[in-house]
Amino acid sequence: MFFRTNWLTLVWAAFILILMLLPGKHIPHIEDTFVLSPDKLAHIFVFLVLAYLMVRGFSRQHQYSWLKIKALPISLIISVSYSLTLEGFQYFSEQRTVDVYDALANLIGCLLGCAIYQLLIRWQAFR
Repeated sequence: MFFRTNWLTLVWAAFILILMLLPGKHIPHIEDTFVLSPDKLAHIFVFLVLAYLMVRGFSRQHQYSWLKIKALPISLIISVSYSLTLEGFQYFSEQRTVDVYDALANLIGCLLGCAIYQLLIRWQAFR
């Protein structure tokens, strides 16, 4: 049951891993002229989706009751840790750099993903 509710999260996490560790020459260069550049928005989006899928999957699984009960904080911790780890691994990837603003965008995405899930759950409860 755990993998049935979380397989999409695992696929998305693998997709992010591939994107984040691609050599820089395979990624189109986008000039960062302002804080919400397309690059930062992409970071926010991919980690928003990851955190959302994770908290949704953890909340719907029945194999581990403690994980279901604490789905939101555990998802936030795991998604933020994953994003920071991948950002750090970029140091070892060809033509990639570790960027504090990318890490901040990742964090914002994780927070937004969990917040959107909470808002949708509350909205469904009031319907």
